[in-house]
Amino acid sequence: MLTIYNARIFVFIAFGILVLTKLAPVILTGFGFIDLLGALWTWTALKKD
Repeated sequence: MLTIYNARIFVFIAFGILVLTKLAPVILTGFGFIDLLGALWTWTALKKD
């Protein structure tokens, strides 16, 4: 089952691939990493409830 967390991990990997193939600027990985941290933070906060 695809969850929002799986989708955010996929986006991070896709951004990394785009940067590695030089189709996107390197700063895109920073945005992907920040989004991944946000997903992890949300997941841990929801898990506590």
